[in-house]
Amino acid sequence: LANGTPEQIRNNPDVIRAYLGEA
Repeated sequence: LANGTPEQIRNNPDVIRAYLGEA
């Protein structure tokens, strides 16, 4: 999973999609 601050993750749809996919 990509690393970064909550703001960076929140602004990155790909990271959100990957996070939800892992959850």
